[in-house]
Amino acid sequence: MMKSLVILMMCVAVALAQQLPQNLEDVREIAENMRSKPFQAMAIGMAARLDSQEVRLNELTAGVQNMADRVSTGSGLKDKVTARLTAFNSILNFKFGNGCSNKKWMPCGGDTTQCVTAAVMCDGVNDCTNGGDEVNCGNPMETGSVWKGMKIFDSCTNRKPSSMTLTIGAYTGKNMQTSLAVTGENSAETRSALLFSTAMFSKARQAFAMRPPESDGLGVVCIFNLGRSDRCMGFVIRAATGERCAAFLFDRQ
Repeated sequence: MMKSLVILMMCVAVALAQQLPQNLEDVREIAENMRSKPFQAMAIGMAARLDSQEVRLNELTAGVQNMADRVSTGSGLKDKVTARLTAFNSILNFKFGNGCSNKKWMPCGGDTTQCVTAAVMCDGVNDCTNGGDEVNCGNPMETGSVWKGMKIFDSCTNRKPSSMTLTIGAYTGKNMQTSLAVTGENSAETRSALLFSTAMFSKARQAFAMRPPESDGLGVVCIFNLGRSDRCMGFVIRAATGERCAAFLFDRQ
């Protein structure tokens, strides 16, 4: 019985690894589910509290993770399975919540039901009993990095760009200088615009947020919930309401 379960879990692990989000169609369901949740106000002036990017794994997915841990790291299977589970958890999170009774808190993940406030995540101190609050604390938005986003949907921008390119400038404290190049095409011509603003990156939320560069009140956020440090789910949001009114899949160039 146990042997059969192990084989089943390994098959599921391989299947998950083969289904990593690769293109716009792969992430469309994630984008549409996130679209229904408003981006609420936070201290950075325009952007807001994110729902946790992680959802506590159920017994099956936890089992798959454990089985992946037993596979040789040289095979790359463990990383692929972890990435796929992260993306899958994103869908579950926006459909069913993150499992914490207080929506401002985030789950520690793994084998514990503990939740902690985002304020203590990525602060160098293990507040989760399993240390889960200090695991995913990097910042992939490095100075000089360039990120190109391809349109998934757009119901609000005036320019209707087919693509956006974010360039990360110098950091001043928590703020970073950011430029946003937008490119749109119609039957007659290609139009481009270069916009400038400041932004912040939340290590706890693994999310980038750019303040509105124009008077239309539209800002840009990019959330690293696809299991990869070189790809994020981007949204154009209305600063006043938090509505996610356009989506772009960003890849590091």
